[in-house]
Amino acid sequence: MVGLTKRGQSLEIKVSDNGNGIDSMVLARLGQEVIDESRGSGTALYNLNRRLQGLYGTSSKLKIVTSSAGSTFSMKIPMKQSKNIEKIAGD
Repeated sequence: MVGLTKRGQSLEIKVSDNGNGIDSMVLARLGQEVIDESRGSGTALYNLNRRLQGLYGTSSKLKIVTSSAGSTFSMKIPMKQSKNIEKIAGD
């Protein structure tokens, strides 16, 4: 599931799945470094997190919540006031 929510002057983007969750040893490193696992390297999440923080600061960093019922990846991006963005965010 993908969701967009306007929160003050930011747009929150969430992507969720209903998989088995992420192992805690992998989760601690995911988005912080490139990892080498049989199911993927985490390179895309690492790059995304670095770009978010580089462009918008640490308040926009990638956040990951996981359990045996699935995982949710979220981030906040500052909004530039525009009619088009407000339509996307649901205002």
